[in-house]
Amino acid sequence: MEHIRNLFNRILKLNFPSPGGKEIAGIDLVLLDSDIMGLADSFLKKKGIISIEKLKILRECKNDLNNLLPLLDQSERLYFGLLDELVYNMINLSSKK
Repeated sequence: MEHIRNLFNRILKLNFPSPGGKEIAGIDLVLLDSDIMGLADSFLKKKGIISIEKLKILRECKNDLNNLLPLLDQSERLYFGLLDELVYNMINLSSKK
């Protein structure tokens, strides 16, 4: 759980790497970021408890990230790579409960 909190806080300190409204492969980068960070905030506040509905959304975000990461420039890839790690860890921890 501490690793997830550290990743979340690290991402919060970073500047968003893309202009607002940018879409790649039909994925809105700002919306994906806000979905993931909102889910992570809820996940942390509830000490790793997540509803089945939110877990489904996390898995959809992970799928979007898998499709998106190879298409990003370097700064975007760094930022969204951290989001990918965050999502992966939340899904992994949720699966163990």
